[in-house]
Amino acid sequence: MPPPALRAAMAVGAVCFLGAVLTGIWRLAATRGFPVPPVPPVVPPHGHWMVGGFLAVLIMVERMVTLPPGGLAWVPFVYALGALTAHTEWAIARWAVTLGWLGWTVHRARAARIYRTLEKPLVEIVALGLLALAVTRPGGLTGRPDVALAGLGAIAGVIAVERLEFLLRSPARGPRVVWMGLLAWMALLGASVLWGPLPLPLLGLATALEMGGVLAHDAAVRFALRLLRGGADMPPGGRPPLYGFLAKALLVAYAWMGLGAALLIGWDFLPATAKDMTYHAIGLGFIFTMILAHAPVILPAVSGGPPVRRVPVGLFALFQGMTVLRLIGDAVVAKAPDLWAWTGWPTGLLHTVFFGLYIGAIAREAQRGGTKGRVTSDG
Repeated sequence: MPPPALRAAMAVGAVCFLGAVLTGIWRLAATRGFPVPPVPPVVPPHGHWMVGGFLAVLIMVERMVTLPPGGLAWVPFVYALGALTAHTEWAIARWAVTLGWLGWTVHRARAARIYRTLEKPLVEIVALGLLALAVTRPGGLTGRPDVALAGLGAIAGVIAVERLEFLLRSPARGPRVVWMGLLAWMALLGASVLWGPLPLPLLGLATALEMGGVLAHDAAVRFALRLLRGGADMPPGGRPPLYGFLAKALLVAYAWMGLGAALLIGWDFLPATAKDMTYHAIGLGFIFTMILAHAPVILPAVSGGPPVRRVPVGLFALFQGMTVLRLIGDAVVAKAPDLWAWTGWPTGLLHTVFFGLYIGAIAREAQRGGTKGRVTSDG
């Protein structure tokens, strides 16, 4: 089990997730004609709860479970506190998120020294620095579209280096070129936040090129596709557990990122009311699908058990269906405002329900040891 400080940080992450859900549903209901008051300005914006609180804390806790934080157990708490108060533009909020990032930098530098690898820790330092920069800009993640993209891009950068990690250990040049491109992509997003805004179609093109490179060098996807085509030898013991589900879920996530990048490229031609499609494609689509894809491996690892063998694929599919419905509502708002109104808070609520049921099912399976039965998603 994680030490008490990290269990407390996990609780903070859970609170941030619930805060994001409640403020998101509240804002959607208020902006779509339902008889509720607007969200008070004192309440942190939805994106700050979700990205600066939940997702940032999730990343930190996962890394600190692998490498005990020692005297840095305070880092997730301080970083989340700064992210959740940054919308007030108080100086203490900016100092808090900066201090949290500096503590995170120390932890990742320690990881680079212990594991003798710089690539992953460096991306994680840059990513959480980019997120700190985004949430502390005037208006935060709600101020400008490129700032919101930078916040989402920070989380996407951490996910991307995870997908590159295996091949970065090889002598091949391609993964290293993509890794350098990942740093350049986040630097471009940071430049837009500081000195921009840069044109969103340019940022969309850069996103498409970089994430396309990550997909092309994703070891799990490449191996699974080769195995399915018969181009790879079956490993001893038969099919590796979860390989079928993981490959399919990863491809779904990359498809969402591709859609988000395409929408950014065509940003100037989108109606103003439909531009939320971009954020939903990258946030709900890419980032949360990646979380669902990795949960059967990460949750048991955090609790000290083996990867699970049964995956609630139906709940995964229902989550994807809600994301599709959400984007359809965003797309047809001008012609079907009633559909747009009713695909806001209901899909947000159902997203939360399906996500919770999925994570709960994975946790129960992990408690059973993950050793019975076959992987249901392979069928």
